[in-house]
Amino acid sequence: SLVLPPTVKQLKEYTIDGIVYSCYSSHPGNRGIQFYDHFNYVNCTGFIHKILQIPLQDRLQVFFFVEEHSSLSVKEEQKAPYLLYPQLKSKIVSAAASNIFYIIEPAHIITHLTTLTMPVGSFNFPYKTMII
Repeated sequence: SLVLPPTVKQLKEYTIDGIVYSCYSSHPGNRGIQFYDHFNYVNCTGFIHKILQIPLQDRLQVFFFVEEHSSLSVKEEQKAPYLLYPQLKSKIVSAAASNIFYIIEPAHIITHLTTLTMPVGSFNFPYKTMII
């Protein structure tokens, strides 16, 4: 059986194929990612909260603690123009915390995401949203 160590090392950033991924506390701009949920077989988007390095099975392994973005209903998404322009590869999500977390490995990260927080009132939303 696998025994987890009592402590882990928290990294500020981690580089995969020359691309630097960071948690919010060290660089807010590098924290948005698209990743693969290998349990539900879907792609998700979210923010990196922590990057942890753990010695397991005679080698150091890295895990990302990621909070999924808060999705909007299809009806809400239709208030913004992004569904009409799929070539933009953008969508709108709530800026509120989802409190849905994943622990993923570097191999599950698909790409970085650029995020833009929109103020209350954008596209007639009564709350902050984000364009991803």
